[in-house]
Amino acid sequence: MTTKHPLSPSQPAHTAHAAPISSQAAPQRRGRHWEWLLTLVIFLAALLPRLTSLDAFLTADEDDQIRFAASFLEAIQTQDWARAALLGYPGVPTMAFGALGLWVRFLLHQWNVAPLPDNPADLAAALAAVQQYPLTYIPAARAALAAMAALAVLAIYLLLRRLIGTRGALIAAVLIATEPMFLANSRVLHVDAPLTYFMFLSFLAFWLYLRGGRWGWLFASGVCGALAVLSKTPGV
Repeated sequence: MTTKHPLSPSQPAHTAHAAPISSQAAPQRRGRHWEWLLTLVIFLAALLPRLTSLDAFLTADEDDQIRFAASFLEAIQTQDWARAALLGYPGVPTMAFGALGLWVRFLLHQWNVAPLPDNPADLAAALAAVQQYPLTYIPAARAALAAMAALAVLAIYLLLRRLIGTRGALIAAVLIATEPMFLANSRVLHVDAPLTYFMFLSFLAFWLYLRGGRWGWLFASGVCGALAVLSKTPGV
């Protein structure tokens, strides 16, 4: 004959609370999954329209901007830091993003994914040919600017979500991502789009600092403000 042991006083309380805890965890996980999905959708909605037909045209200033990006990358490669300061207004983020795109484009050539004209043997030879074949090289530089703009739209959404909630932040992010002037300027190699989104990110981060008093937001606001000034002097 088996003996039934009575439950200890702690056991009923434990079993009573186990169901509510597990029932609350599932909606929380679904909510986090929904937030990640929404974040990905916003990023792709901002990125994909900016990646279409990047080799179809060349704007007035981009012949200079692609040369500046190539010279910037060459200065970084040779560690000639004085040559990296090419412009007075000063356009550093645009040159840096463009240089990143040119470097990735040369890597694709090296890996035989997308061969370049004249089959340059090294990065220096490829950079020397940038102005000779601008429509071959500039899509990669533009793609880097487009990716940064999409990341900026995503960052704007995440900061606004803390300030005005998910619905308002989502509407604002969609409007910003699809605004025609910003869309056009953020898919070419130019300084105006980085100036715009870095200034706005600096403002939003400072707003969060004023609301919560956390020094991290003030630091983020300063970094974005500095990047805006490095993009173009009106950022001051």
